[in-house]
Amino acid sequence: MREYVTLFDEEIRSRGAKTVLYMTWARRHQWERNAELGAVYESTGEAVGTIVVPVGVAWQRLMAEWPEVGLHDKDDSHPNFAGTFLAACVFYSVLFGRRVEGVDAGDLAGVERFGVGVAEVLRRMAWESVRSGA
Repeated sequence: MREYVTLFDEEIRSRGAKTVLYMTWARRHQWERNAELGAVYESTGEAVGTIVVPVGVAWQRLMAEWPEVGLHDKDDSHPNFAGTFLAACVFYSVLFGRRVEGVDAGDLAGVERFGVGVAEVLRRMAWESVRSGA
């Protein structure tokens, strides 16, 4: 991974832009590998000097604290609505340096899958994951 991130980063920087790595999460049936996956993203980001968006860390925190929310879609790999909302909140927090406010899951399609109170937990978890320097 590091080899290709380095190559892409050189090209990205030559165009005046910054590389951002989207730290993903482990598949549901391989969840024990989530920390390992996160460490690869962190070490690659540090070595290359790129921004790492710690979505996988936010997923790990939420799964440990509130597993009943569920973030994986039925294929056990991709995110469901809650997982996508959490990822978007983490990206927002990294890119803008602040917590997501004023956006409620009730304003988004698919809210019937979970209550509005869960949206607050997802926003909080995203911000805490970014602030912790994960």
